[in-house]
Formats: sequence, C-alpha cells, structure tokens
Amino acid sequence: MSLKSFCQKINYSFANENLLEEALTHPSLSKEDKSKPNYQRLEFLGDKVLSLVIGDFLMKKYSNETEGDLSKRQAVLVS
Repeated sequence: MSLKSFCQKINYSFANENLLEEALTHPSLSKEDKSKPNYQRLEFLGDKVLSLVIGDFLMKKYSNETEGDLSKRQAVLVS
C-alpha cells in the first residue's frame, strides 16, 4: 500500500509525509537502501520525550524524594 492510499484510507493528511515514511520504515529496509531513513531516529527521540514527561511528573508528584528514589521510579515506568 502506498503512503497516499494509506492517508486516503485513514482520511488524514500528514503535514510531513517524509516523517510518516520514516516512522513506518523498518531498519532492515534501510540496510538495502542506505538513502531510506528508518524509524530508529524517531524512536530515540520518542524515548527521550517520554523520559522527560515521566521525570517531570515524578518531580511534581514525589517532590520530597531523593534523586535515587526518583530514578528507581522512573526506571520502573519507562523500561
């Protein structure tokens, strides 16, 4: 299925179709074609955003806990 037909099927127009293609490209495909980016860069970014959001939440909810305790809580939630 092409990206165009995918967008039509879900009735949504993406602002940046290049990012959509990157998000949907498995790393094995980019090994065959080095010019094709894969989702690993976006996965890296998503992991960092999730870590930031969880860290902010924990800092507010458990404001009296030590850094070590907060780190343990974050490790349980993010892993």
